[in-house]
Amino acid sequence: MNPAHDYDTAPPKIIFAKCRIYKYNNNRGELVGILVKNFLKGKFIKYNGNNGFVHEKVEISATTVDLKCGEVRLTDFIQAFSHWTYVESDHKVLLCDLQGVLNQEGRRPKFELTDPAICTNTTITERSWRYGTTDIGVKGIRSFFRAHKCNLVCKCLGLLQN
Repeated sequence: MNPAHDYDTAPPKIIFAKCRIYKYNNNRGELVGILVKNFLKGKFIKYNGNNGFVHEKVEISATTVDLKCGEVRLTDFIQAFSHWTYVESDHKVLLCDLQGVLNQEGRRPKFELTDPAICTNTTITERSWRYGTTDIGVKGIRSFFRAHKCNLVCKCLGLLQN
């Protein structure tokens, strides 16, 4: 089967919702902020977490795209993306806790994600909650990789675990 267009075989885009912080004075006169993000239209799904959670039975997992390396499930891109961030950061950072919606309305599907966690490969004393309280460090990285099963996207990117 020859695809009619290049975008028929392109991987889905992965984007993060834009957020804004609005500051105001509350009724006690304290300056506080509220985080506001765009509405994500579609079924909201948590794909993985910073605690080893990997969602494998997502209804959209049956949706596939045919790449040069073979036919892959769209959800495989999310798991491989987390794995890729760890390898590309020289094993210092893992972007996980990925959640959001799969938007299939355009020419090419895109994952619209929000509220990621960053786990750093440092000890608690070195980290000092560098990326917030969801940065659970090496514990989060190890938890992810205990649950992660490399997929065809990982293989195509040269990320296979030993």
